[in-house]
Amino acid sequence: MISTLNTTLFVLSLGLMSCLSNFAFAQGGASFNSEDPKLSDEETLRTAVVLILDGHLYEGDKLVDDLLIKEPDNLYYNYLKGFNTLYSAKDHAKAISYFQKTIDPVQGKLELLSSESNVTNDVYFHVATAYHFLEDFDNAEKYYNIFKEMTSKRSILAPEVDIRLAQCAVGRRMIANPEDSKVELIQGPINSELAEYSPVISANGRELYFTSRRDWKNKDLSKYRYPVDNSFPEDIYCSVLDKDNYWTEPERLSLCDAYKNEASVYLTSNMNTLFVYSDKEGNGNLFSSEYGNNHFGSIDQLTYEKLNSKSWEPHYVSSDDSTLIIFSSDRKGGEGGRDLWSMYQQDDGSWTEPMNMGPSINSSEDEDAPFISLDGEYLYFASNGVKSMGGFDIFRSKINDKGEADTPENMGVPINSAGDDLFFSLTHDGTDAYFSSFRKNGVGENDIYHLNNSKTNIPANVIALQGRVIDISLDAEPVTVSFTLLNNNTNESHELSVNHSSYFQLLEPCGDYTLTMTDVATNEILSQEDIKTDCEVKPTTIERNYYNGYYWIEGVFADAETKAAISASSIEIIDSSTDGPISAISANAGGFASEKLEDYREGDFLDFSVRITADGYQPKTIEVGKILGGNGKVSVEMELEKIPLIASLEDQINEYIIYFDYDKSNIRSSEQDVMNEVIALMNANPELEIRLLSHTDSRGTNAYNQRLSDSRAKSSLKFIQSKITNPKRIQAKGVGETMPAVNCEECSDEQHQKNRRTTFEIIK
Repeated sequence: MISTLNTTLFVLSLGLMSCLSNFAFAQGGASFNSEDPKLSDEETLRTAVVLILDGHLYEGDKLVDDLLIKEPDNLYYNYLKGFNTLYSAKDHAKAISYFQKTIDPVQGKLELLSSESNVTNDVYFHVATAYHFLEDFDNAEKYYNIFKEMTSKRSILAPEVDIRLAQCAVGRRMIANPEDSKVELIQGPINSELAEYSPVISANGRELYFTSRRDWKNKDLSKYRYPVDNSFPEDIYCSVLDKDNYWTEPERLSLCDAYKNEASVYLTSNMNTLFVYSDKEGNGNLFSSEYGNNHFGSIDQLTYEKLNSKSWEPHYVSSDDSTLIIFSSDRKGGEGGRDLWSMYQQDDGSWTEPMNMGPSINSSEDEDAPFISLDGEYLYFASNGVKSMGGFDIFRSKINDKGEADTPENMGVPINSAGDDLFFSLTHDGTDAYFSSFRKNGVGENDIYHLNNSKTNIPANVIALQGRVIDISLDAEPVTVSFTLLNNNTNESHELSVNHSSYFQLLEPCGDYTLTMTDVATNEILSQEDIKTDCEVKPTTIERNYYNGYYWIEGVFADAETKAAISASSIEIIDSSTDGPISAISANAGGFASEKLEDYREGDFLDFSVRITADGYQPKTIEVGKILGGNGKVSVEMELEKIPLIASLEDQINEYIIYFDYDKSNIRSSEQDVMNEVIALMNANPELEIRLLSHTDSRGTNAYNQRLSDSRAKSSLKFIQSKITNPKRIQAKGVGETMPAVNCEECSDEQHQKNRRTTFEIIK
């Protein structure tokens, strides 16, 4: 890329453009403060240009604004404003509006410090860059070609224009043939109006480390802002999926220094080592941090002597067995700017020299952000060369254990855009991938995106053991659980690293293991299980969680009219699948609670009914079906209607009808509320005598229907007699099909159902 800066704004702006258009970790910079209200217009312009030449675009832009207030149509001021808007504010659409005011540029001498300065041909390059980002390839190509025609072939930007035109062609092709991938802005509190990038997802998908430029409370960072856009130094944040799979509020890692840049790079699969970029030594190198005492500690030098250098090393990844390393660096001997380099461990334990991965991977431009799949089969990386559609695109290549890679493939749209797409990171099972992108319609400059269950995501051929400590009840006592894995084949045992209550460990094929869960505080063994793995290596996930706490059912009941708590005379919790009791209960005025449900776990379906009887109220049954989640309490709310006072008991008793299933005589659970109302009515009127009549539909012979109605009468009689005083007050009779509710020759199912019934009448 272009790095030579000349004294003219034209060449300087090209140099700044090349530095700013390729996103990467900052290497620091100091803020410039130019607050002098007494500056003349000439001095204001001179200061603004000097600031811009010095790379302090943010401060320079404020002075350009002052000039534009006085001369809003000045071509040179609009040019400077467009330049700052494009490369500092990074508002591409708005930058176009300023650049369009300067087209066509006036040829002639460029006087940097004069308001009468002409605008040079590079405005075409800048406006093309803005259109390119917005994926308006027609206008991008138009202005790239105008710039190319009007500029000498010896221009230092001529090769860059050719690359951009090739990228536009790639963009057209990819947008016309999108991949079947679902890309969405990650939901939750992670993305903001600031820059978020370099996501590192844990192998189990439950921890996300990322980099952001956010302010520190109680720290004055004004001298350490990045001068191009006034952003704060980089820090690393972590967000965790909670019990309901929502990302938690990000927390900054304690290893971060308020005045330095630290960025997330790579996390080992067992989650105990985080690799970090830091510029604490000035040039920007790679470091590591070990997990302990529930946090990542201070960063340490890497043990690989030849990896870091006096050049810039912003990113790193290793194979899971740590025998292959791939990193990015702008050291000498590469193909272009930043390149990917590899090192591997030889049979004698020594490491090779860093080797450039060659032109099949590296281009004359920049390559960065390597990521290796957990099985070591694929290398993912970002490139802004001629095979990109603009900015960085994400590529994938097959790779071997020595870092030799096949020809990479562009992962296409919608993963890639005409902006910067990089820092691809994938879970072991291929379910979730994350990457950062600076594209149109984002919420900030760089945002973190999620790729879910796509054909693009390839699961690693590994056998993974993972699990969590899950508090399933809100009042669960806190517990610290250790997970110990014994390899019975080798008799080796080690304690698994537990981060944010989760762990992850790869297992060997044909393995024989014992997993032990222990309460750290009491040393009590909570669970112990033997685990054997298949000899065939294929994507496999074995999940073993420890459930802390339990589920229970808790209910409240009240008067439907007054909402006042009432006391129940009978409460039953019934398993709807077995019609048997689901749990013992304890009750009080206005509520009840079940005993703990020992055999239920998160994700189970709890299907039950609650039946409540209270003196003076109509009995009520409520059906509940619930998939159990992170809250241990399953709540039920019920309101009971008082038994109404009516003038005639006969009118009330005639309203009671229960229905039967075809060819059945048992009382359906759905009809028990009606039966309970009859019982309540008889208990409230101890002198009342009634008779029930049971009926059938017209199917079957007369003799068969008589027997069936007799059976229905007996089951109805038995249900009521067991629950009233003086059971002889009720009689029963089966009448077969002789007294249909609906007379019909060819009855419908609905009409047959109305005839299969038991009715009630008052005898005395």
